[in-house]
Formats: sequence, structure tokens, C-alpha cells
Amino acid sequence: MKKENKLKKFDKLIKNKLKNYVYVYRDPFDNKPFYIGKGTGNRCFSHLNSKNESKDKVKKINEIRRKGREPQIDILAFGLDAKGALKVESAAIDLIGIENLTNEQKGHGSKKFGNKSINEIISTNCDEISIQDIKVKGILITVNKKFSYDMNRFELYERTRSCWKLKENKLNEIEYVFALHGNIIVEIYKVAAWMPQNSTMLSYRYTSERPPEVTKKRFEFVGNIAEEKIRKKYLLKTIRDYRSYGNPITYLNI
Repeated sequence: MKKENKLKKFDKLIKNKLKNYVYVYRDPFDNKPFYIGKGTGNRCFSHLNSKNESKDKVKKINEIRRKGREPQIDILAFGLDAKGALKVESAAIDLIGIENLTNEQKGHGSKKFGNKSINEIISTNCDEISIQDIKVKGILITVNKKFSYDMNRFELYERTRSCWKLKENKLNEIEYVFALHGNIIVEIYKVAAWMPQNSTMLSYRYTSERPPEVTKKRFEFVGNIAEEKIRKKYLLKTIRDYRSYGNPITYLNI
């Protein structure tokens, strides 16, 4: 068992050594962290004297004290500048998971610098283009609700190709489909044919022996991954001036 904290403040020498630091509060009964913070000086002790009972961390501290113990305070990293402390705090919160902490929000900058998959890092640091830079005939399809960075290529294809409300008289002009997540082009397809909704096989569609009814109100396509020269030009580019305005479909050069 760790020796419990008796210190309630740092002396001047220690404060100068610490500079900006990141600290963690742990439950002494199971050693699990329940709060991550950053600060300078005696910031890490400030929560021990808080009277704000509405704060989850204060409730947790009082719960520990009612059992006759004190929360364990550890210094996770020190000797940092202010920006470095923000990033360490954010990384620690992301690693533990904010749902497992009493923190009210993720660390500052977590959206930009926080926990991301390799694919997210690649896509969120890609080059920008204007929608006017796309010179082929096609459509942009926003697939936010259907998209996951854990998808394989086949799953993304199936979720992108069906089914959409399109202008029937323009279908034959659509040569390419650009799948967008946010403003990022995550894949590009060369269209072979457009067909009425529910007229082609989709792995996630058939959950019963009875196939869905074919309808001409919406459309789906079959096709292939676009040729390499097209993918090299547009794939993983951010369209900086794209706005969907609630419509998942945007026509390109049609």
C-alpha cells in the first residue's frame, strides 16, 4: 500500500522544480484514477478543500474520507511548459477514458491533439483542396452516420453505394462517387451502373428470407475503386469550402 498524502502544500524549491505539471487523483482502495488535472504551484491540493458538492470529484473525495482515508495524489509529469502540460493532460484523459473519470470535459486541445487512430491521424493532417478543384463529373456523398475508421474497404463501399435520392435524369452523367467523412474524401468509386433501390445484393440488407421491395424512389450504384490517378489526386484531401446544408448529396460538374 502506498503511503497516504500528508503534505498539503509545496515549498518554494519544489514549486520551482515542478513548473507546469499534470497530476492524478487515485482512489486509495483500488488505486484507480478518478481525476486528471494540470497546474502550477499548489494547484494539485486545491480540490481537497473545495466545498462545491456538485462537482463529481468532490463527491468522490468525500466518499473516500467517509471511509477513513485520503485520496492518493500522484504527479504524472512535471517540468513542463504550459502547452506541454495541456497535451499531457489531454493524452492522460484520453488514455483512461473520460467516462472513467470525474473530469467534466476532455483536456484542452484533445480534439486536435488527442487520442486518434492511425487512419484519423493521416486523414486529419491531409492537404486541402477547393470543391472547384475537382474536375470530374460525379457526386459527393456524406457518409458520416454510416462511417467508421474501423471499416474495411468492402464495408465502406457497401455503405456508400446505397441508397440515395438522386435526380434520375442526371444518373448517366455521374462517373465518380466521392465518399466524404466530414469534409475529408475517404474513398472514390468509378460507377459502372445505377439501379433502383434494393435491386442489388448488400450484405447488411438481407436480415430475413424475404428480400426488400424494389423501389424507384432512391438509387444505388455498383462500381469499383477509382483508378489510381484519380485517387492520387483527390483521396484523403479535405474540401475546405464544402457545406452540405443537411443534404448528403452534392453534384460535381453536372
